Parts: sequence; structure tokens; C-alpha cells
Amino acid sequence: MGTVKVTVNNEPYSIACGDGQEERLERLALRLQARIEALAGQFSHADDTHLLILAALMLMDEAEQRQKQDELAAHASEEIAKLKQRIDSIIQKIPS
Repeated sequence: MGTVKVTVNNEPYSIACGDGQEERLERLALRLQARIEALAGQFSHADDTHLLILAALMLMDEAEQRQKQDELAAHASEEIAKLKQRIDSIIQKIPS
């Protein structure tokens, strides 16, 4: 089990992670920090907790949108497979 130290919003955190995941967590922390900094520029009145909540809500919204896109893509793939079967069935019925 590994541990990585990250700084988010000027606060250091030690995060336990699987071996080999340290770089990934550092990268994610940097991305989170960038998101918080962008929000701080838009909401200068917001305190640290508010900025973290805003960032978390935005990330959850993005995750939900991606999940919906994935579900739509899976449904489209299923429909395409059904159409392919139907086309194949029609082709087999055509006399040579």
C-alpha cells in the first residue's frame, strides 16, 4: 500500500493508495487544484469549503453526464447489432 502527499487549496494531505497509483493521485490532485483556482477566480467571495463543494458538484455533474452518454452509446450499439442481424437474415433469404 502506497501513500502520496498532495496539496489541495494550500492544505497538505496524505492519501493512502494502491502501489503504483501515487503518480495518478498526484495528477488528479493537480487537476482538482486547477479546478478550484478557476472557481476562485469566478467566485472571489467563496471560502475554501465552498470552493471544494463547488468543485465536487461540478465533477459529479460531469461524471453523471458521461454515464448518460455511455448508456446511450451502449443502447445504440445494441440497436446496431439488432439491425445487423436483421440485415444478415434478409440477405440470407435472397435467392442466389
